[in-house]
Amino acid sequence: MVSSLSLRDRNYRIAIAIDFGTARSGYAYQFFEDKDVKEPIFRNKWPDTNEFYPKTLTEILFSSDGTVEAWGHTARKRFPHLTEEASDKSYIFIDNFKTLLHEGKDRDEDGPFIMREGQKFSVLRLIAEFLKLVKETALKDISETLGGAGLLDENEIRWCLTVPAVWGEDSKQIMRRAAELAGLIGEESQEAERLLLVLEPEAAAVHCQQVMMRQKESALENGKVIMIVDAGGGTVDITVHEVKGGQGLDELIPCGGGLHGSKYVDRNFREFLARKLSAEAMDKFQAEWPVEYAKLISETWENIKCSYDATPNWRASIEIPRRLEKILEDSFPEVLDQLANAQGGDNTVIRLTNQDMETIFNSVVNQLISKVKNQFTALEDRPCDILFLVGGFAESPLLKKRIQEEFGSRVKRVVIPDRPGAAVLLGAASFGVEPGVVIARRSRLTYGKGCMSPFENGKDPEDKRIPKELVSKLFQQEEDCDYCNGRFDIFVGAGDRVPNDAVVTRSYQIPPNQTELTVTFLSTSNPRVRYTDEEGVSEIAQTELRLPFAPKDKSSKRMEIEMQFGLSEVVAYAIDPISGNRERCNFRFSSSY
Repeated sequence: MVSSLSLRDRNYRIAIAIDFGTARSGYAYQFFEDKDVKEPIFRNKWPDTNEFYPKTLTEILFSSDGTVEAWGHTARKRFPHLTEEASDKSYIFIDNFKTLLHEGKDRDEDGPFIMREGQKFSVLRLIAEFLKLVKETALKDISETLGGAGLLDENEIRWCLTVPAVWGEDSKQIMRRAAELAGLIGEESQEAERLLLVLEPEAAAVHCQQVMMRQKESALENGKVIMIVDAGGGTVDITVHEVKGGQGLDELIPCGGGLHGSKYVDRNFREFLARKLSAEAMDKFQAEWPVEYAKLISETWENIKCSYDATPNWRASIEIPRRLEKILEDSFPEVLDQLANAQGGDNTVIRLTNQDMETIFNSVVNQLISKVKNQFTALEDRPCDILFLVGGFAESPLLKKRIQEEFGSRVKRVVIPDRPGAAVLLGAASFGVEPGVVIARRSRLTYGKGCMSPFENGKDPEDKRIPKELVSKLFQQEEDCDYCNGRFDIFVGAGDRVPNDAVVTRSYQIPPNQTELTVTFLSTSNPRVRYTDEEGVSEIAQTELRLPFAPKDKSSKRMEIEMQFGLSEVVAYAIDPISGNRERCNFRFSSSY
């Protein structure tokens, strides 16, 4: 049975979004009463930087006792000074920890972790610590805007945390757990709805729609199809929506994308440096001078990366940091000799040519372009009216050029909004005050649970057959057919259009003497899955249900399963219709819409 789920606003007064990124993170907020008249508000200037940008660096500095010494730009600025001033006390500088959610190889019961200076750092705890710091900054700034502390109650806040749509369920669950540890919400089940995990391309789509509407563009009239290419630091997410006038955005095909963000261009640059200056020297430089190494990669290289336009005569030079030069002089003098021979006697810089940059960029950009092509293929013959390119990587002239060249003839317009790196952040805050703006999504996975179904001769395998005599004994009532064990009961299939208010309810007969039951929820990418033991089927959630009473009229004993496919997450419940016991999954899993 499919019914509707109303979107409850409780007594929310404000939506605060945190865009936690691979390289940069920030916050934005919007009051519910301002949703139709004002854009979300965000911090555009962070401490210890001269730049105006809506996000600070996703970097954190710990002292030897594990306490946070500094974060953001301040962490990078203070680390070398602290190291020089206190030789007897060690400090640990950590960056790029978001990527470890899907790349981390070392794992324990809390998920991935890293070792630094003999200390173990859980990625879950790192993210929670960083989210807590952003939260405290946001609340402080908002309090000052309101005129003082205590004027905003925690229960009036709906928190919105952005996540890539291509992430797996385990990564998304870690983000929700990190939000709880950071104090965004409490751990009680009733607190869960105060946090929305907002899919990054959906947030970007909301922002782009609002930008066009504020500019009174007729391009987003009813029926228009828009593609969002959200090219961030770690991931690229690509969604396609149809504009439904007066209703919102209707996703037409499942989200595409992958791990093709600008971070992988940085990785190729690091490999280029390792070939040019030797891997041993670069490893030594990173280990001994992590902040100087980070500056080389994320400041010096970032400026070059964002200016590269792929013209044949393009040239640039990178001055070798003094401390790296000292390492080369002391331990790798032959590298400097080779560099001088290749560069006309100059071994103080690294010269970059257009050919070098093509080697660094092309593998990542080509994969990104391929993912966008896949979305056009999935659209089949349906036209796409506007392609929006957003995200930090969208500021690359090369990527802009390639997108225009490859898809300029496939769409009527390619649009890069102002502040493309802030599109997800601003859209997430807008989504928080009006989550129903995305009226339907396409499920990337098939969701359901195992059950017994009538056996179909010639279709179901014999080893799954349960004779009707055994079933009759189990349920203490006469059955007229054999049953098949381990069938996958599909609630929503991969690729299905799922309205944001969809609720699917199923009823299952259980043995009359059963008083407790473990309910397991499953998922798979196969839209036509038939059995629970097929390849690719995964357990994603589990809960215990108490069923203490038998029906008074001696009818069959039953339980109900309810799955809510509303907003950006899927929630599941097991229900005893007699006692009224209603158990929410102990694993609130995020959908891969």
